[in-house]
Amino acid sequence: MADDWHLPDPQLPGPYFEPIGQDAGGLQPGGDDGVESTAGPVFGPAIRAAALDWWWTVRTLRFWSFTLGSALAMAIVVGTLALLPRSTDGAAEPTPAAAYLLALLLFPAVSAFVAMHWGVACWRPPRGQEQAASLVIPIFASIMRSLVFAALILAALLIQAAMAGQSAALAAVSAVVAAMEAILFSGMGASVASMAGKRGWAAALGWFVAIFLVAGGVGTCILLLPAVRSEEPVTVAMNVQQAPDGTFLAYECSTVSAGTTETYRTERIMWLAASSPAVVFLMLAAEQDAGRESLGWLSSRLQEAADGTQVPCVNGVPLGREATHTPLGAAGLLIQGGLAGVLVAGARVASWRRRLGQRNPAVRDAAAGGPAVRPGRFDGLRRPGPM
Repeated sequence: MADDWHLPDPQLPGPYFEPIGQDAGGLQPGGDDGVESTAGPVFGPAIRAAALDWWWTVRTLRFWSFTLGSALAMAIVVGTLALLPRSTDGAAEPTPAAAYLLALLLFPAVSAFVAMHWGVACWRPPRGQEQAASLVIPIFASIMRSLVFAALILAALLIQAAMAGQSAALAAVSAVVAAMEAILFSGMGASVASMAGKRGWAAALGWFVAIFLVAGGVGTCILLLPAVRSEEPVTVAMNVQQAPDGTFLAYECSTVSAGTTETYRTERIMWLAASSPAVVFLMLAAEQDAGRESLGWLSSRLQEAADGTQVPCVNGVPLGREATHTPLGAAGLLIQGGLAGVLVAGARVASWRRRLGQRNPAVRDAAAGGPAVRPGRFDGLRRPGPM
């Protein structure tokens, strides 16, 4: 099968076992504790193995069935949403521009789901010398597969942009976000599979993580809205400057009280919604001139909620043009990257603990004919020591 990757044995040295007892020597070359950096001998062969896996996989019907099926599912969702009533009298007014903008929003989210699937599917239990690359290979294999899907959708978006008379720059922004999501979610998927060990548990946990990051954070943010509702004193706002979309750019606050008003302190919970790929895309797409009547309006409202400036002069606090705004898009990528790093570290720890609990055949053979040995403490390949 194309998914059954393995490292070429001639490229890698064998695992190192530290002698215990009288024959135990001092520190081995390559570091303070005998550990030699694995970036050199592992990274190159792992990339080649991932590329070989990709080359054989893209020639299979299974790969294209899943890729085209995901693209078709996205097209069905976009078409269904575009056909929903868009006018006050209930008449449906589907337009190519509406379908294009919906596809731009969904593209990064679908790319995240696809990358999570491939990350889980590409992982295999390491065998022998593959311990050092047990995460490198599936992560890169998943990224390369996911980028094929991203290229396919990008081509479709460019065609849609031409048909709708919209700017292709938005398609490029959506593709860049989708590529970043492919990298992050591939790492998450492979790490989750490595920690779970079993395919069923890995798929369930991976899809839970993906669904929560894509939609769960936004849903949780909505559910928590009543918890951040409060009655706050406000003062009269002066010299109010508003953007064309109605958001506040700057204002000054007088000492004249305007009573109390109901307000939602959304700045306390918007970090939950920031992890969604759609939110990341909206914040990055706000810099583009095309589509500002829709995507630009949404991004400005999200920024307003992240800053908590829906109501002016709450507690008499003014807003200046030089005020610092919450970088919602960067925060979303930071949350995703942080979670991916935690999962990768957890997968390394889980792999190390599993290997400590296993009795290696090489250890038994060495113990029977010579000094007792124990396996190395790290997933990295070790320099052969004195025997």
